[in-house]
Amino acid sequence: MDESTKQQERERQLVEHISILEKDIQKNISRQDLLRKEKEKENAPDGETRAEELQKLKEQISDYELERHEFQLKIKSQEDRLDMLNNELLEKQTSLEELYERMRHYANIQPDQTKLLATMESDKIAASRALSQKLN
Repeated sequence: MDESTKQQERERQLVEHISILEKDIQKNISRQDLLRKEKEKENAPDGETRAEELQKLKEQISDYELERHEFQLKIKSQEDRLDMLNNELLEKQTSLEELYERMRHYANIQPDQTKLLATMESDKIAASRALSQKLN
């Protein structure tokens, strides 16, 4: 599995994780609304019990808001990480494209080895003949 595929898989996992976190936040908000509505429907016999229930509800709301804030921070952290991974992926893809382009360039400017060997052999033979003619 190459680097690009690994990063794409990691990106998919992060997006999936963020989606799950967002669903959890929505569930908590729905639960808060349900609890609030249920408590409003109940009629407490005396004011003191009602005040206690109200205090409990306020504490629950506070807890849920804190939990929601924590989830938002986690989501933000994951989004930042996802952005960073996307940037790294783009940089690596660009670098890979540049390397491929260099390879193509070097392949195009490299002389044909068969022709080069033939030319060298021909030059060698010509030099040998010239040397033997000079000696004779």
